[in-house]
Amino acid sequence: MKLRTAFSLFVAMIFCAACSDSSDAPKPIIIPEGEIVTQTRTFDIASFEAALREGITYGFLTVENGMEVLFDEELPDGTIEITTHENIQPYVDVLVSSFDPAVRIRLNYDYEYDHASVKLRMSPNLFCAFDGSHFIFKDEVARQRMAFLLSRNSYTEISGSCESFSVILNGGTMNATNMNVAKAHMSLINDAKISTINISESLTGYLTSGSKLYYKGTPAEMDIQVSDGAELIKCD
Repeated sequence: MKLRTAFSLFVAMIFCAACSDSSDAPKPIIIPEGEIVTQTRTFDIASFEAALREGITYGFLTVENGMEVLFDEELPDGTIEITTHENIQPYVDVLVSSFDPAVRIRLNYDYEYDHASVKLRMSPNLFCAFDGSHFIFKDEVARQRMAFLLSRNSYTEISGSCESFSVILNGGTMNATNMNVAKAHMSLINDAKISTINISESLTGYLTSGSKLYYKGTPAEMDIQVSDGAELIKCD
């Protein structure tokens, strides 16, 4: 419950930040040019370490829609590899909040970008809540809690195990075929799809607008609303 409340506050924070960044004035347009290069950035992980010492076991990561993230535990915590056109590199912002703790990765809002492609490689170990559109977990996860806020046309691939697993999915796809969770809370809309997650204890939430949730297991608690052409499909 604490993670879900904190995640809701995080969503509100991101929404307010997006609103404050908006402006009616036209912005300069940057067209990607030059070679595609990879640069390494680091960010201060002190706030995350302090939170862990205080018993706060979650960190938030929000990534601008369209950026692709490969989570690789071979990279040290606090290190990000950024791959994009060389003239786009200076405009990739990595913002760290010590309050949450949280990291936000985006293209600088003072400009518009003509089809800029940005790929990120980083460790997932500091984070339990993820907001974005394209997440690939290279290694199996083993977590107490994870929460995802995924945008339309998103794609996520994850495997491993988690005690409490929460997903808000708006029209995207999550491949969770090798993911085992005890408690799952799912909110799927606009033809969203999750396949094929293994759930052992409880499944709660709602599916609507043509969404599909494929699952395995026999959770004792089932409290999930299905409407408007959505489907809950048991695969055992």
